[in-house]
Amino acid sequence: KAMSDLKGQNTQLSQQLSQAKAEQEKQIADQAQVITNLQTQKHRLNEEREEAKKRVQLLEAQNLDLTNRQTLLQDEIIRAEAQIDLIKDVLLRESGL
Repeated sequence: KAMSDLKGQNTQLSQQLSQAKAEQEKQIADQAQVITNLQTQKHRLNEEREEAKKRVQLLEAQNLDLTNRQTLLQDEIIRAEAQIDLIKDVLLRESGL
């Protein structure tokens, strides 16, 4: 009788062990999937960060270009205003003669 009980307990413990191993393998697989998903997300975020850096550099270059163009236009406006003033002075002198 004791031997039969021990065999029953052994069978039950073997089944529990098998279930525990199956659960552990499932958890390992789930964790591996989570890790894979996180690595994929990290890779995507790194790509987005690099793309954002490139966009920032492009925008900074465009901003510098626009600033330079604005400076040139302001210089041209100042020269044009000076020429207009000179033409006015010439015209006023000629009309006063």
